[in-house]
Amino acid sequence: MVCFVLFCDFMFRLKNSDDKKKTFFKEKWNWLNIIAMIPIEFAPFRILRLLRVIILINKIPKHFKGFVEETHLD
Repeated sequence: MVCFVLFCDFMFRLKNSDDKKKTFFKEKWNWLNIIAMIPIEFAPFRILRLLRVIILINKIPKHFKGFVEETHLD
């Protein structure tokens, strides 16, 4: 499930990028995100997935975070 969420996030960012082929794939962080999407149980991949999920959670708007905390969904 986590790999699917990371894949959806990657595809959304690829779709919204200005130059899809040249600059988007040349960025170092995008390649790390691709590696994090691979569903292999290998320790470095787990760490990359965990870091990417933490980054995605920090990008959630504050009002949604407040909703999650108020309803105790966290």
